[in-house]
Amino acid sequence: MELLKRVIISIIAIPGLLFLYYYGKTPLLALFCLLSALSAYELYKMNHQKGNLIIFSVIPITVLTTLFVGMFSAEWSLLLMLASLILISFEDVFKNKLEGSFDRLSASAFIMLYCGAAFGFAYKIHSLPNGNFLLPALAVLIWITDSFAYFTGMSLGKHRGFFKASPKKSIEGFIGGFLFCIAFALLAHYLWPKQIYLIFALCLAFSAGLMGQYGDLLESIIKRHFSVKDSSNLIPGHGGILDRFDSFIVAAPVFYIIIKFLLGS
Repeated sequence: MELLKRVIISIIAIPGLLFLYYYGKTPLLALFCLLSALSAYELYKMNHQKGNLIIFSVIPITVLTTLFVGMFSAEWSLLLMLASLILISFEDVFKNKLEGSFDRLSASAFIMLYCGAAFGFAYKIHSLPNGNFLLPALAVLIWITDSFAYFTGMSLGKHRGFFKASPKKSIEGFIGGFLFCIAFALLAHYLWPKQIYLIFALCLAFSAGLMGQYGDLLESIIKRHFSVKDSSNLIPGHGGILDRFDSFIVAAPVFYIIIKFLLGS
């Protein structure tokens, strides 16, 4: 039954996501704002269950961060995050709530960056040359990496436990996922050379195949810290938003920043 739920959700969600990734514009920004809010709520709830009582306003502030990063310059985005941290700290400063104040402030800053800025950078990929092809390609390569890392690990994985955050993952699976990601990225360049340049394909492979897997490990660390199996049960058979987008949250900003650096702008 659990597998059936996963399959049904995937059949419905994947085409819709790929369409929005390709189409872009306001619907894509609205999607990323929604994902930003839901993922921020998951971290907000995990913090509260752990006793770190961060304020609820961090969620709308995180959505604003997504909007600012996605639509404006880095300077305005940093200004918003700085102003938000000052606002969030007001209650602790003026009510003299000293105990746990740094934990609350640190968790709030992390949520704004990890959930808010990440989806904002993902939206900005559309502003790159052929960005409407690059964003879906990144998502597909993340899924390919995840699938082939799993199958390679299941068939060849002998060295497990290296990643303490996720002991079931093997070195063979990690390498296999990355190698298959490179192969499919190069195939995408071969099939669509005018839309996915070679240098973009290599950057896609690095971002999805390497940094995407790192994103999965990073979320595993977060879940272990909060002693939870899934970030939430929002998506039947799949867990929460962070469980489904953990790789994307790291891979998308890395890809955008690398390409902007290479383009010299």
